Amino acid sequence: MKPKGFLHEHPLHYFEEWSNDVHGKKMDYHGGYKCTLAKEEENCKFFALDYRCLTRPLTAEHRFHHHALQLTYEDPYKDDDGDPFQHMCEICEDRRDPKLWFYRCDECDFDAHPDCVLGEYPFIKRGSISNVRCGSHQRPLLYFQSEKYPFPECDKCGHPCKDQLVLKCPHSECNFALHFECAVRRP
Repeated sequence: MKPKGFLHEHPLHYFEEWSNDVHGKKMDYHGGYKCTLAKEEENCKFFALDYRCLTRPLTAEHRFHHHALQLTYEDPYKDDDGDPFQHMCEICEDRRDPKLWFYRCDECDFDAHPDCVLGEYPFIKRGSISNVRCGSHQRPLLYFQSEKYPFPECDKCGHPCKDQLVLKCPHSECNFALHFECAVRRP
């Protein structure tokens, strides 16, 4: 099954830089893909995808919902009376822009922001072994989400690893931990 609204009828091509007024909002793209007929076709002049959007999974799962969610940009409420609660993210409970991509379950009328469904690091599996090595610490590090107090202290910056992706030594006698951002940042 192909997700509703995902396919575009014209070829897309890569561009380095592009700027456009998208639905009244100035959008600057730095590398991405846009419709090859964007200048000729009225309904294609706003169709552009950056690399992050292009690589989003077409279907995703989230612990708050029991069905697979489909990536779409077709607003199921476009013909309704404009009820402000129609364009809400069911995960964070904030408004979502109906002109932007989102995940949806048609069966349950469940809509959510892509970042709420996928998280900040969608291609990193929690508990998996990282190939990141840090100076004096030679053991493999695991990815995990720091959610419980007491939060580990980052061995690089010294700040607590609170509510962030963290690389941590799995050995119970070792307290080595790094913020993901500190681990990938060069000294």
